[in-house]
Amino acid sequence: MIDFSDNDIKKIDNFPTMNRLNTLLFHNNNISRIHPQIGKYLPNLNNMILNNNKIQHYYEIEHLSSFQKLTILSLLENPITYRQYYREYTIYKLNSLKVLDFQKISNKERKSIQSFFETNQSGKQFLIQVENEKNFYYQQLQQKSQQISSVLSSSAAAVSNNGNRSNGTNNVPPLPTPPPPASKPGQLVLTEDQKLQVKQAIERATTKEEIDLIEHQLKVRNTLLTVNVADQRIVLLRPAPSFLKQQQVN
Repeated sequence: MIDFSDNDIKKIDNFPTMNRLNTLLFHNNNISRIHPQIGKYLPNLNNMILNNNKIQHYYEIEHLSSFQKLTILSLLENPITYRQYYREYTIYKLNSLKVLDFQKISNKERKSIQSFFETNQSGKQFLIQVENEKNFYYQQLQQKSQQISSVLSSSAAAVSNNGNRSNGTNNVPPLPTPPPPASKPGQLVLTEDQKLQVKQAIERATTKEEIDLIEHQLKVRNTLLTVNVADQRIVLLRPAPSFLKQQQVN
């Protein structure tokens, strides 16, 4: 058992593989996100208590389904518990669950819930709404990734164009070109290695928060900036473009 209660944890992730861990306590944190594949690293987790956190989206319940042996779960005092069909949907998605919010799940209840979502029109429509909510979230994630990648690509093109300029003399190798300065105040300039590091961090990002972190760091108007994302150390040499500074981090 590991007790993380009464901290300021915002996301459940970054666990190493722990085959012997069977219980996690997360009372009284600020958790709103759960890594989609967290169960892969904790294959024998049986009990998870998440009382008084900030989980509000149904796709986070789906992420909990990665725990194949989870039998006891409590989400009391999370915003999601006040949403329609919370208990029914959680039981439907977590097949191994035996107790939810300290209330036992009977076989009769599970069968009734399964029938509701698979044969009842209201249940089917609800599942469609949940899927739409999840798709909207991942579309936002993808759009942010593409936006940042576009900025990096533009920066890399500027570096490449400046680096490929010759001195106009044929058959004479050009002198090494130092890293080009920003041509305009606020212009972001990255080397090829820096661009690659940021792109790798974006590819590793699995949540909107991780993309938001990268975007936020690109907005900071410091001369030298270090970003830590997915164990990657990224150094940005120039401030972000002005159009990015006008946007707000969601």
